[in-house]
Amino acid sequence: MINTILGDMLEQTHGILCHQTNYDGVMGGGIAASIWNRLLTDQLKNNYVDFCRKNGKGTLGFAQFLFVRNDLIIANCFSQNGFDEPDADGSITNYDAMRECFETVYDFAKQRKLPVFIPHGMGCGIAGGDWTKVLGIIDDVFNKPDVSATIVKLDQ
Repeated sequence: MINTILGDMLEQTHGILCHQTNYDGVMGGGIAASIWNRLLTDQLKNNYVDFCRKNGKGTLGFAQFLFVRNDLIIANCFSQNGFDEPDADGSITNYDAMRECFETVYDFAKQRKLPVFIPHGMGCGIAGGDWTKVLGIIDDVFNKPDVSATIVKLDQ
């Protein structure tokens, strides 16, 4: 089941917070920067950076789970190509990798009985993705009764 709400995804207190990230070990813009600054401890930041350094481009399609608390988890969805590797549409959002990440998040959320939160426009800001394509992937993966998925549109 998929819902849409207005608000700040980072104000959620329970669930899995998804966002698109790169394999360069940098969360410097968009919601990733907010997650970095507002939610991640130094240890969690190091976990992300070390994972990127060790695995590089091999992280594409992988969802890294960082536990802010036992019931509040960041899902780093490695679905962004390098800035010098745009797809045919000119974006650096890798839709196949995004689908793999979301499938992993779905399974993890189902197992832990946690809701999933996805930022509206994920992969479509700095990375230049197509929201219609991303929304189609979200619908394919999460439009099932087992996991509650909510798209959060920032209320500005």
